[in-house]
Amino acid sequence: MKTQYLLTLILAFFVSSLGSVALGEHHQHTEEKGTDPNEFVIEKGLVDEIFQSSMTEEPAFGLSQIKLTAAVALVFPDRLTLSNSYFITNYQTESPSLTSVEISARLPLAIGPFYGFYVGASVGYGYLEQRQDIMTQSGSPLEDILRLHRLPLSIFAEAYYQNPWVSWIRPSLVVSLGTQWFNQSGTLDGIDQSFWVPFYRFGPRLTLFPSTGSSAAFRGVSLLVAYSSRLTTSQEFRTLEYHAEATFAL
Repeated sequence: MKTQYLLTLILAFFVSSLGSVALGEHHQHTEEKGTDPNEFVIEKGLVDEIFQSSMTEEPAFGLSQIKLTAAVALVFPDRLTLSNSYFITNYQTESPSLTSVEISARLPLAIGPFYGFYVGASVGYGYLEQRQDIMTQSGSPLEDILRLHRLPLSIFAEAYYQNPWVSWIRPSLVVSLGTQWFNQSGTLDGIDQSFWVPFYRFGPRLTLFPSTGSSAAFRGVSLLVAYSSRLTTSQEFRTLEYHAEATFAL
């Protein structure tokens, strides 16, 4: 009986010693890591992966976001009168329309699932040559063959709404502000002159079959109908414009 009791004490002491040694090694391993065993530990590889993915994300804006639009415009002048110290020329009496081309670039500022907001700039060129009735400042009628160069420069803002049920058409509103350079030349002495005419323009645009894919170069065709008028100037300018456009992405 005494022998069994002695063996039980020795076995209990041996088990207790093993438990103390195991607990000490576990505590030492935890101190070497510098963390509490109850804390949540993030693996280093996961941190590196998150960091690398954040560094390789594409920027919100870049060259791929810029859209170029080429347009052929028919400009119907309601008022287009250019005057200098010698002559007054009413172009709307002889020319029902002015044909010009325009190129614009726009960049998105805000894009949502069904709406978008762009800002951009445009430049154009138009040319007209015709026999034109001219009035002198004293009221005498004359006639001359005139050449008229038109160079509009403007900045604009565009807001659109995309109906989720009608994806093949997208309406938008365009508002522009700029100036245009007219150069008039002919055979009469004193008829040659250049004019700067500041103007504003606004109107609806309808884009057909708009493409929003990042890899698509062609972004649809559109029709812009705009009213344009002069700002503060002594020249008279008021037109209705129709633009047939094609849009591409860089």
